[in-house]
Amino acid sequence: GGPESMIHRLMPPLLESFAEMRGLGYRHIFTSDSTVAWELSDQASGRILARVAGSVAPGAVAVSRLVSRDANLALGASETSSPDVDRDVIALDALVPVVSIDNPSTTITLSHLRSILTGSTGNWSALGGSDAPIALHLPEDRALMQALTRLDQGFLPTGGTRHSNAKELASAVADDPAALGLAFLSGIGNTVPLVIRGSCGLSIPATLASVKAEDYPLSQPLFLYRNGARQPHLIRDFIAYARSHEAQPFIRSS
Repeated sequence: GGPESMIHRLMPPLLESFAEMRGLGYRHIFTSDSTVAWELSDQASGRILARVAGSVAPGAVAVSRLVSRDANLALGASETSSPDVDRDVIALDALVPVVSIDNPSTTITLSHLRSILTGSTGNWSALGGSDAPIALHLPEDRALMQALTRLDQGFLPTGGTRHSNAKELASAVADDPAALGLAFLSGIGNTVPLVIRGSCGLSIPATLASVKAEDYPLSQPLFLYRNGARQPHLIRDFIAYARSHEAQPFIRSS
C-alpha cells in the first residue's frame, strides 16, 4: 500500500521494467481508484508467478499494515521509528505551492507561505494581489507535516481544507482563482506551481535538478519500506531492482 501517486504512477513502470529485465510477462489490472493489481508470469507457459495487490492508503497506514505482516511492502514519504521496518529512498518528490491558472501570482516567499499556513495572512492583497481571501487547500498526510518541518521545527499549519487524495486537491485549486494549495510535485494536475523566492531575491523553482540536489527547500524523499520477514524470492529481487541504478530512469519518468 501507499499514496495514490506512488501506487498508480510509480509502481506500474517499476514492475513493468522489472518484468522486462527478467523476461517475464506483465499485466496491469486496474480495479478502482484505490485498488490495483499486477501480475508477473512465465512468458512460455503463461503461468502466473506473482500477483501483487496494491491499495491506496496514507503512508502511515501502509507502514502499520507492514508491521502487522498484512503486507509485504509499503510505499510512502513518512518517517518511521519502528524497529521492525527497514526503508530505502527510491525517489524524490517535493511539496509545492500551487494556484489556479487564473491566478496572476507567479512567486511566493517562504515567509509569506509560513504566514498563510499559520493563519497570520489570509488575503491575497498581502502578497501584492487583489483584495480576496486566500482559500487554503492542504493534503491530509503525515508527509506534509514532515516536509513543513524543514521550514521551521515544530511548525504546524492551521485551518485550510484537507484533501485525502491529490486529484481532489488539484481540482479544487484549479477551479478557484483565490485558492492556494500545497501539493506534491508528482500530483499538481492542472494547477500552476509558484516559484519560491528567497529573502535574497533568488528564485527556486521545483525542477528535477533542484529537487534531486535538495536545493529546493521542500524536497521530500519517497521510501520503499519492508519488514524483517523473509520475502518470496521474486519480491526480494524486485526490492533489489527498485533500489538499483537501473530502475532510476523509470522512476524519474513516472
